Amino acid sequence: MRRFPVVATMLVAVLTLAAITGNAWSASEESALKQLESPVSGDETLGRLMGKWTGEGVVRQSAGSSEEPVKCRLTSTWTAENKLMRMMLACRGIDYVFTATSYIGRSGSIYRGSLNSSVSGEANVAGKRTGSGLSFNMVGNSAKGPVQSALSLVIAGDRVTNTVQRTDPDSGQRYTALQVTMAK
Repeated sequence: MRRFPVVATMLVAVLTLAAITGNAWSASEESALKQLESPVSGDETLGRLMGKWTGEGVVRQSAGSSEEPVKCRLTSTWTAENKLMRMMLACRGIDYVFTATSYIGRSGSIYRGSLNSSVSGEANVAGKRTGSGLSFNMVGNSAKGPVQSALSLVIAGDRVTNTVQRTDPDSGQRYTALQVTMAK
């Protein structure tokens, strides 16, 4: 079975996550809270992401590969006295599975947290509110060195679109690694 080489998300996240147990991941409430000076309780933007989401989209494993269809589930819940959002994402294609979990909170105008994916391992996330969603930079490590990705979560009513852009470590080319639209 092939594995999709994307930091999560993604978050968003993003970066995120049904079928994952908290014990299986290094991303934790503790590591996310340490990144926040004064965590805000019940952030409105994070609150809009709460619940169970399902949807479809496409993934690309590298800059030169073709798009492949994927189905995803996203579950978001409050934790740490409503100061952190725990997101769990599970995506499945024909030949691969991708899972991630993250804890994200806000301090001032900055969102920060930790993410761990079944493919890329641990990453720190930092971002801000952009229009009706959130935009994050994610920095992690791989066997080839540092991995940088950008995660965008756009919220429109009962829909959220999750887009991960990544730099291919072999070619240096930027590409859209994941784009999924989900509904509650």
